[in-house]
Amino acid sequence: MITECPICEARVESKIIATHQSFSKYENAPMKYTLLECTTCKTPQLVEQYLLGYDPKNDSHWSKLKRNWPEPEFEIPFSVPDVTRKSLEEAERCIKAKAFIASAAMSGRALEGICRHFKTKSKYLGAGIKELQEKNIIDLKLFEWSKELHIHRNIAAHADDIEISEEDAKDLLDFVIAICEYIFVLGEKFKDFQERQAVKKEKSNG
Repeated sequence: MITECPICEARVESKIIATHQSFSKYENAPMKYTLLECTTCKTPQLVEQYLLGYDPKNDSHWSKLKRNWPEPEFEIPFSVPDVTRKSLEEAERCIKAKAFIASAAMSGRALEGICRHFKTKSKYLGAGIKELQEKNIIDLKLFEWSKELHIHRNIAAHADDIEISEEDAKDLLDFVIAICEYIFVLGEKFKDFQERQAVKKEKSNG
């Protein structure tokens, strides 16, 4: 089985040690968990798959492998808009390819996608993130993170001598992912929570 080893940082042949199948209420589908060992560095890893279709004769109906341990694979919430999602995925691929300047540019582009999603008035990123903060879409801390993303997006876009390190590129990606989770995951979850509380209050008063 070919997998991506987080230690070798390459796609390698992996040996299957054990497998286990169960039903996941979260994925609403049968799940398969496989313990693997990299044949190059002997590092173990745990991967998962979910069943795409019921065909016992065709194992390809399982989804692609997703590493849970060690170093869980990059995963973007489904609620993140497509334009931002594509930029996040590209930023992650750039980090794997050691293209850290390109990754910073794509992280900045992901933030621009958020501005476009909320239809900010200005076409410029700096003014866009300020509008997000003024509308309370992001708080002051996330605004500070957004400013750093803006600064480094500009660094990546111009032919200057300033370098962007691997650590900085990874941090910038983490910042924009956190912003996405705050807006599109936790924000929506809190909205649903408030709606449930309103219904409970209405029932108790009725």
